[in-house]
Amino acid sequence: MSRASANPARAARPRYVATHLGAVLACQGRTQVWLAARLGRSPAAVSLIVAGARTVDRATGEQIAALLGVPFFLLFALG
Repeated sequence: MSRASANPARAARPRYVATHLGAVLACQGRTQVWLAARLGRSPAAVSLIVAGARTVDRATGEQIAALLGVPFFLLFALG
């Protein structure tokens, strides 16, 4: 049984996939390690988010957008 199906309330929450996060980091001269340190996540986890292999919840996406000073919708799409 997957974790999402084990908790129906969690499964109902929307998840977001990064669309331009890597490009924004590069344009700003920031690294995934920089972002990971500020999020309190591992660089490997941030790498998966940037690659679109791991989705984030709205709160995490908003936190990333605030750290980079760009609107949420420029970085993420409903995934």
